[in-house]
Amino acid sequence: MDNYDINDPIKEAKKTQETRYRPIENKGYIKQKWFAFGCLSAVILIIIFLLVALSGIIMLGRSKIEPIPTGTYLNLRIVGALEEYREIDQDLFSFTTTLSARDIIDRINKAANDPNIKGIILEPRFVAAGYSTLNEITIALENFKAKGKPVYAYLEMAANRDYYLASVSTEIFLHPSASSGIYLSGVGVSSLYMKDLFDKLGVEWTILHSGEFKGAGEEFSRREMSPQMRQSLTLLLDDLYSQLLTDISSLRNLDFNIIREIYEDRPEFLINQDYALEMDIVDFLASRDDMLDMLGISEDKVMRISRYRTRTSSRTGHSNKVAVVYLQGSITIPSSSFGQNIISAGKVKNIIADIEKDPSIKAIVLRIKSPGGSALESDKIYQQLIKLKSTKPLVVSMSDIAASGGYYIAAPGDYIMADPYTITGSIGVAAMIPNLHQTGQKIGVNPQTMYRGKYTNFMNTWERPNPSDILALQRSLDSTYEEFKERVSTGRNMTSEEVEKVAQGMIWSSKRALANNLIDDIGNLDQAVEKAAELANMIDYQTVYLPETKTLWELLLERRFDRSIILSIITSNVITDERLEDLRKIYTAIKNDPVQMLSPLLYVD
Repeated sequence: MDNYDINDPIKEAKKTQETRYRPIENKGYIKQKWFAFGCLSAVILIIIFLLVALSGIIMLGRSKIEPIPTGTYLNLRIVGALEEYREIDQDLFSFTTTLSARDIIDRINKAANDPNIKGIILEPRFVAAGYSTLNEITIALENFKAKGKPVYAYLEMAANRDYYLASVSTEIFLHPSASSGIYLSGVGVSSLYMKDLFDKLGVEWTILHSGEFKGAGEEFSRREMSPQMRQSLTLLLDDLYSQLLTDISSLRNLDFNIIREIYEDRPEFLINQDYALEMDIVDFLASRDDMLDMLGISEDKVMRISRYRTRTSSRTGHSNKVAVVYLQGSITIPSSSFGQNIISAGKVKNIIADIEKDPSIKAIVLRIKSPGGSALESDKIYQQLIKLKSTKPLVVSMSDIAASGGYYIAAPGDYIMADPYTITGSIGVAAMIPNLHQTGQKIGVNPQTMYRGKYTNFMNTWERPNPSDILALQRSLDSTYEEFKERVSTGRNMTSEEVEKVAQGMIWSSKRALANNLIDDIGNLDQAVEKAAELANMIDYQTVYLPETKTLWELLLERRFDRSIILSIITSNVITDERLEDLRKIYTAIKNDPVQMLSPLLYVD
């Protein structure tokens, strides 16, 4: 290279130009990025503003209480899934309102004393809810009728739960078409056993139990139900089936044997119109329009129950209150800042803090609907409830299920009351540990692990667990089981021998739980509230419900907003098999907490 090349003015000029131009490119790129980010942020803020404004208008419209003309009939349509209580208002951006069972009951109770409400037209269709939840609505409808107001049910295609609700009615109308009818199937329990599936996938499960009848997790490791589980469920089904037939025969004022004949000996799969009339299953055959004509009800006198507003119970204004605390869902460590339909120690702590801030709350009713879950989280909740009951009476009202961990957190109750359809007990502990060793061999995954410490590799899902590690975990389970029984012994004032006889993971109906001293009485939520008020020496009191229902906007303001909330709302509205969804939840839970106080996954049909 010569001096001419080094001092070439053209090359020097290009270098100078490049040196000056590159920083300008970088600055422009950064400016473009910030400009784009600013625009995107502005668009997002505008969208949020518009949604909030729209939701405000919607909520304002909902809060407006319409004048009720004299002679109005409330139209109670229940279609599909029905939640017992809603922690989040999921209809924030919808012009329709989906009511929970709590919302429906409050409206029925108000309507019973409203002189402008003349009656209720009930239209259930493919209702999906537990019988305990439906029983609460049935009781509210009975109280409504006791005020001298009729309830008319209209059916087109009805299944068990639909007819159970309709049976409380003053009169039942069935559509006269040959394609309509009533399907009364009975009561059944189903669970998916998937050992063959997991064998094909190469997934092995280690299932440990403390309690001979503790069947949680056997769906993963067995091809069929164990004899112990079958024995436990046989007693449960007998009781639930008898309760259902007894209730329907009582509500319809029919002989028990006639109802049993309809369920067990009728010739047709679908109860047709002639047979329904002959057996007094229904009172009239008529279309909906014809029914209204027969009853002398004009369509303009029929009002959707969602439009019938009830003012939200005020937390102020009364010196004596009973707080009903809804604890529903699996007991688990939450994965987000706010979890709906789960029970966690953090959530219970926040609720108790709200209770302690309100000196007018003199008694608490825990409305428990849970199959259990994390053993550790259950005990953390138990400890909080022990402290709470030292200052205020604590009554437990069991909903559809309060078993295993669900019973664990019920044990501190001063008085435990279960619904006639409650499933409870399952006092035992289980551990479920999957490993993918065979899967790895099938797909060509060869784990290479180095570690220090005896149990470092215990939860490595790609390797089979060491037998000595399994024995160590079993000892931990046995210790947790003994603690569980101790909690029950203390709470129910039973000897350890008495607890052992009713423990072992056995699942009990409320009838047998009462006989075994696991509960104090069989009754509904209102009766539990009355008992709490009695223990607090209150005659005049107000009932409030916790946790308070929040809108998505309120959660956002409280910085408790989480994308999992949106996802849960979206997925809850997608039709899925609940059994598969619950299995997914179990797998997620046991990854970090294999020791579970969980009852078997039972689906009562």
